[in-house]
Amino acid sequence: SDGNLGFGIYAVSRSDIQDSTWAQIDTAVLGSSNAVSKGDIAIVLGKPFGYAGAMGFGSVASGKNVRDCADGQYRLINTDIAGSKNGSGFIVNLKGEIIALIDQSVAEEDSTELIIGYGITDVKDVIEFLSNGQGVPYIGIWGVDVTEEIEKQGIPKGLYVKNVDADSPAMAAGIQSGDEITSVDGVEITSYGIYRRTLMEKNAGSGVVLKGQRQGADGYVDIEFKVVVGSKD
Repeated sequence: SDGNLGFGIYAVSRSDIQDSTWAQIDTAVLGSSNAVSKGDIAIVLGKPFGYAGAMGFGSVASGKNVRDCADGQYRLINTDIAGSKNGSGFIVNLKGEIIALIDQSVAEEDSTELIIGYGITDVKDVIEFLSNGQGVPYIGIWGVDVTEEIEKQGIPKGLYVKNVDADSPAMAAGIQSGDEITSVDGVEITSYGIYRRTLMEKNAGSGVVLKGQRQGADGYVDIEFKVVVGSKD
């Protein structure tokens, strides 16, 4: 399981599945949530209405919203399909490809009954780690891109650290709110997306070097942190 996003993988031993059942099982195809547009047909499957084996039809209401989490942002797929506040399951397209994992806990208060999910493209790597029995790489940084407008205010280009999780690898390494992360193991960090992709290439338990800058009395000074990548169960 991954405590950062609240995802979990359930596995059933192949020997516990009868051959007649196995012959009827098809592998789900993961599509691309980046190709989803407002107005596209959306089909919800699983338990979106509070009971198992349900199916619903509607359309994509928005694919532009994102959710901030530790170590990254995740695109959300909003639909116009009314469902249960505790609904779960999948959103698929007309090709039968999964384009989102339903999670009603990320919905805004005024739309908790409209089905919403994490875009599948942004969580494929999380699914891969968990399916292989590995922890999802985690450092615990909540960041924001330094735009050109922010950079004009004298803030260096990089990933601005808004906050760090308590008891996280970031906190243990001494990273603080207000720090600027400019590289991870030599990879230049110019956005939150690049930071996340670089982190997802690591493994829990490995060491990484984060470089950046911190504002002092006489301006920004170079900083360097040696961080042991963790995972959040």
